[in-house]
Amino acid sequence: MANMTEFGKSPLLSFKELSDFGYKMVIFPQSAFRVSMKASAEFLRALKKSGTQKDLVNKMQTRQELYDLLDYDPAAEEWKGFRD
Repeated sequence: MANMTEFGKSPLLSFKELSDFGYKMVIFPQSAFRVSMKASAEFLRALKKSGTQKDLVNKMQTRQELYDLLDYDPAAEEWKGFRD
């Protein structure tokens, strides 16, 4: 397993390069978090400056996009993504 964390000592290699080295699994433990935190910081700076989020709505995930990601239908009797 390759642990591809940014800002470490190892170069950032592609899936193909890692596969060629014999790796079968790759994790990116902080990548999405780092991207979302930078986007959040940029949003908060813009919100502080303008006092409204209206200019950033086009960069936001819509409610429908969230429902699609979760395979969620708010009109359904039961959420098929939830299992006991």
